Amino acid sequence: MTSIVKQVGHVNHVFLWASINYLGGRSFYMPNSSRTSSGRASAILREVPSEKAFFFYRGVDTPLNISARSLNEFLERITTVEPASLAFHSERRDFESWVSMLGDDDLAKKLAGVRGSRLRDEPLRARLYNTTKNRVEQLSRLRMSASR
Repeated sequence: MTSIVKQVGHVNHVFLWASINYLGGRSFYMPNSSRTSSGRASAILREVPSEKAFFFYRGVDTPLNISARSLNEFLERITTVEPASLAFHSERRDFESWVSMLGDDDLAKKLAGVRGSRLRDEPLRARLYNTTKNRVEQLSRLRMSASR
């Protein structure tokens, strides 16, 4: 599989600085999920160091002291974090940026679609959860198929 690399423009997210710095200002672009290899799936599902974790906020300068270091943790946190935090991050494209840092532009595009639906509260939570869960399951199947 050939990876196409694209530049990440200036992003105004506090938590993303270390992530962009870690990748040298780049994220991996995968045109569609059928091209995601089992190795790439493992890389996307990895646990990142705490400085690259996703940190949930209620608003600017209002941290919730809740973080996720992997997509699996992110999925768990979506179920419990307050709806105002989900709306805050969705509107700012924070979820999209973080999963792009993980190397999953497919999920980032799907989360952009969730943002575009302008859902709020529990419908937003449900859509974020289902979208992320489906992708985690897909990546997990790919990773498992390589270990057989």
